[in-house]
Amino acid sequence: MAAVNGCRQSNGTTLLKGAKIAASNGHHDNRVVPCEYTGYISNDPSLTEDDPLYTFKRLGRAVYVDINLDALIHNTNLLRNQCRNKDIVTTRTDAVVAVLMLLAFVHFSSEVNKWNISHVVTQRSGVIAVLKGDAYGHGAEQVAHHLVNCRAVDRIAMATVGEALQLRRSGIKCPIHVLGNLQSWEMQTCVLNGLIPTVSSKETIDGMGQVLKNLKPKQRVVDSNSKYANAPPGAIHIKVDTGMGRNGCLPQQLPGLVQACESNAVPLEGIFTHICFHEDEEYSRHQLELYDQLIAPYKDRNIFFHSSCSGPILLDMGTNYDFIRPGVAIYGMPPIAQIDEFEAQGYRPALTIKGTPTLVKCHPKGSKVGYACTYECQEDEEWIAAFPLGFGDGFWRALGHERGCIIRDKTGERCPVVGRVSMDAITVRLPCQPDENETFTIITADFDPVTSVTGIADAMGTISNEVLIRFAPRLPRVFRNDLGHVLSIRDALG
Repeated sequence: MAAVNGCRQSNGTTLLKGAKIAASNGHHDNRVVPCEYTGYISNDPSLTEDDPLYTFKRLGRAVYVDINLDALIHNTNLLRNQCRNKDIVTTRTDAVVAVLMLLAFVHFSSEVNKWNISHVVTQRSGVIAVLKGDAYGHGAEQVAHHLVNCRAVDRIAMATVGEALQLRRSGIKCPIHVLGNLQSWEMQTCVLNGLIPTVSSKETIDGMGQVLKNLKPKQRVVDSNSKYANAPPGAIHIKVDTGMGRNGCLPQQLPGLVQACESNAVPLEGIFTHICFHEDEEYSRHQLELYDQLIAPYKDRNIFFHSSCSGPILLDMGTNYDFIRPGVAIYGMPPIAQIDEFEAQGYRPALTIKGTPTLVKCHPKGSKVGYACTYECQEDEEWIAAFPLGFGDGFWRALGHERGCIIRDKTGERCPVVGRVSMDAITVRLPCQPDENETFTIITADFDPVTSVTGIADAMGTISNEVLIRFAPRLPRVFRNDLGHVLSIRDALG
C-alpha cells in the first residue's frame, strides 16, 4: 500500500493518503482521502515502502507502538464463544436475539480467524467492551471504531465521563456505559451525550430525575443501529456491591434505589455487580448467589443484568446474564494466573513496540554507560545502541541492568538493556555492529517470559494491565489488520 500524504480525521487519527484504505475485513476499497496533513506524519514524496525504516520515517520517531486491531476481534470472538448456549437470566425479548453477524466482517484469509459460524450464532450474551484507560493503552478511539464497525461488540464501557465524551466526539454512536461511581452533578452531561451512568445512591437518582424534568425534546440524544441501543434518555444501571466493598450500593439498599427510580421517572435499564476475586471460586460463587437473590424480584421487568469481567468469563462464572464485560482479555492479556492455559485457548496479544537505534557506538573495555555509571563494558569492543524511549514512555526503569532485553529482528537474538533506564532513552548491548536499517522488537506480542507484557508484569510484580497503561500517549501508534495493512495512525498530536 503506497502512502504519500496523511489526513487528519475527526476522531484524531491519521489515515494514509494516496492509496487504498484497508477495510476491517482485510479487503481494500478505492477511497482516497481528499485532504492534506502536515503534522508529525512525513510528507516526503521520495519516501517509499521499500525503505526498511518506512514506518519510522513516516512517523518521525524511531520507536512506535504497533496494534493489531484484528487480534482484538479474534479475542472478542473467543470471549463470546465462552458464553454460547447459555440460558440467560432475563425476560427482555431484545436480549435473546442473536445479534451476531460479525463474522461476515472478519477476514477469513487469516488462519487464526477461520471460525465456524455455527459456533457463534447461538450466542446470547451481548458484549460490553471495556475500553477505559485509553483501551488499556492501545488507543480508545481507534479500538472503539474497529470493534463497533466490525460488529464485534454491542456496547462500550469507560471509567469516566471524560473518557466517554472522547468516544462520542469521535463519532461512536453505540451505547456507552460509564462504570465509575458518578455524582448527581454529572447526570446532565450523561443525558445530553447519551451516556449510561452507573448509579449507587439515591442522591444521584434524584439528580437524574431533576435533569430529566428539565430536559427539552431536542436534547434527547440516542442514535445507533445496535439492537441494544434503545436506552431512553437518562437510562441508568444500578451497581450493587456483592463483596468487593468499592463502588455499588449495599445489598439492602437496592430495593430503595429501584423505588427511587420509579418515583423520579428515571429509566432503570440495568442492575449489575462486579466479581472481584475470581481466583477464589468459592467467594465468586458466593457473590453470584447473592446477586441472583437480589435481582430475583426484578426478573419480570425489562432490565438488563451483568456481572463478569475477563477473569470470571474465562472461568465460566456469571456468563449467563444479558452481557459480559471483558476488559484486558480483549487485548490478549491473561486475567488468570494460568498463562499457558490462556495461550492454549488461542488468545493473542495485540500490542508490539518496534524500534530502531538512534545512535550506535563501539565502546572500548572499561567504558561506562548510563546514569551513575552503573554499567562498565567488559569486552575489548562493545556495541551499545541508544533507543528513544524510557520510563517517560512507560518502559520500566527497573528493567535496566540487564533485567530487560529486546529482540534483534534480523537474527532473533536477545540484546540486554544495560545501565539505567533514562526518562527518554534506553541503552542496549548488541552482539555486533548492526546494519544501517535494522529494526528491533522492544515489546513482543506473545507470552515470552522476558520480552512480553506478561513477562514484564511478572518481573515487576504487577499485572499486565499496569504495564499496558503505562505506555505514554507520546509514543505513536500504528493500527493494522491481520494482513499487515495500516488502517490508521495516531501520532504524538493525538
